[in-house]
Amino acid sequence: MRRFFHGRSLRFQLTALFLVMVLIPLCIMFFASRWSIQNRLVRQTEETYATALTQAGSYISDKAVLAKNLVSMLFTDSHVQQGFNFFLGSDANEETAWLGDISSGRVTYKGSLLGSLSRIYLYQTGATLDFRSDRLYASLDEAGRSRLEAWLTDSGDSFLFLTRTGERDGFRPQYIYLLAKVPSALRLGKTIGLMQAEIPADNFQQVLDSVPDSGHSAVYLTDAAGESFLSAGEARFDPEELTGFMEAMAAGNASGKGLARIRFGRTSYLAGAEKIAGTDWRILLAVPTADITEVTRGADQIMLLTLLILCALIVPLIALIAHNILRPMHRLQEGVEAVSRGDYSVSVPRSGQPELDRVTDSFNAMREKIQVMMAEQYRMGQDLKSKELQVLQEQINPHFLYNTIDLLHWEARKAGNREMEDLIHALSQFYKLSLGHGEEIVTLRHELDHVEAYLYVQNLRFMNRIQLKVDVPKELEQVRIVKMVLQPLAENSIQHGIREKPEETGTIRIRAEREGDHVAVTLSDDGVGMDEETISRIMSSEHPGYGVYNVNDRLVLHYGSGAVLQFRSVPGRGTSVTFRIPLE
Repeated sequence: MRRFFHGRSLRFQLTALFLVMVLIPLCIMFFASRWSIQNRLVRQTEETYATALTQAGSYISDKAVLAKNLVSMLFTDSHVQQGFNFFLGSDANEETAWLGDISSGRVTYKGSLLGSLSRIYLYQTGATLDFRSDRLYASLDEAGRSRLEAWLTDSGDSFLFLTRTGERDGFRPQYIYLLAKVPSALRLGKTIGLMQAEIPADNFQQVLDSVPDSGHSAVYLTDAAGESFLSAGEARFDPEELTGFMEAMAAGNASGKGLARIRFGRTSYLAGAEKIAGTDWRILLAVPTADITEVTRGADQIMLLTLLILCALIVPLIALIAHNILRPMHRLQEGVEAVSRGDYSVSVPRSGQPELDRVTDSFNAMREKIQVMMAEQYRMGQDLKSKELQVLQEQINPHFLYNTIDLLHWEARKAGNREMEDLIHALSQFYKLSLGHGEEIVTLRHELDHVEAYLYVQNLRFMNRIQLKVDVPKELEQVRIVKMVLQPLAENSIQHGIREKPEETGTIRIRAEREGDHVAVTLSDDGVGMDEETISRIMSSEHPGYGVYNVNDRLVLHYGSGAVLQFRSVPGRGTSVTFRIPLE
């Protein structure tokens, strides 16, 4: 995910984020609704088909039991109980319900019994015709004949349902055959004959056809051997497939009550089997689950179309939202680019969005501060050039004086005037140190020598009334400092402090000490002190001469505001001024 968004524009990222936040919930809702609808429909369909399967089994059972009851009712008929003797007499004729066929030894009942039975044949024990030579017996396969013969010898089961073999292979049978053992009404446990009843297959087919058809479903009525003899629905299994399907049902536990989901081949089915009470039949139902979910396709298409319409509406809306969010940022970007080009006049308007407005206000405030700083830097640059020019001018004059004074020094030596020679030599040293070999940065020791030369000349003038005391550790003497700093301060102490005293005598002290990664330098005197007005005047740019104001500006320009001159004065006791410079 990080690789996907890496290098992409913020507009793309916002659009993608909004799409994910909107489309994922929509898709989840779509698939959740689809899943819920399909499951609910499958459950309802399961219940419907399960009910239909149970009802169909019940209806078939009712018809089969009704046929049994009708046949049992005929057992009590006097003609059946009296035997063939009656049918051989003259009383048997077309007007009676029973017709005797002397040539075949079979008696046929032609009456209609509620439409459940069509024809009934009676075979009496001891007749000349053996039942095994009948056409029904002849039409059965080996399994059917074995079943029939086993039933004949079984004293327990009195009824047997059969279908003819030839009518199973691709054709629907016309009749279902019900065989019954006729008990004697006079002798308990004695069988006096067999009765064969033909039940119209349509009686059961109508029930199977009434089971709902999904389009590819199948309903089968199978006998005790698991072979189908009646079916309904569009789908058809061949005998081998039907056997395999029934095995899959057994493995999927779909042979109990209700329906179960099984898989046969590549198809998923809702399948169930219902045993027909009173018979050895079972009714089997198979419904492809795809037929059930097919109903939801219409709803799926509607929901999908709705989702596409929502996407078509949401995407432009998201793009518009992203544009509205990013437009103030683009304005801010344009402002930053303008400032980077040096245009500090541009101002980014507020967008009305509180979060972005705070950033916009910060940018505008920063731009204004930069503009002020640039103006201040320009002014300071101009001041620095002016002061450098002023210092140069101050250096030019001492340079000329130094050469002249040096010439005077040699003339005084030639004349043998020792005092004049010392004065000229001290004055020469003072101006030589003022020049500083043309360097702007010198050592603290150089500055101390400069002050000593200056005071030597002043003491020759004022008859040694001024003393200089220096308290600077050796390790700090090589600290680099802007030149021409201490001498103007010492000159200020003499003019505004010591010379204001009646006796015009005093002491100037210079002390330096280390404070962390800085050096604090203090020059103090024991003069008359200065009031605040005097300090403000000498610190003003309007004060004549090179002076203290220039020293303060040069310190600030080189070292920052932390190097500003700090005055402390007590009237009648003196003045001290301190500045701090970095060690490096």
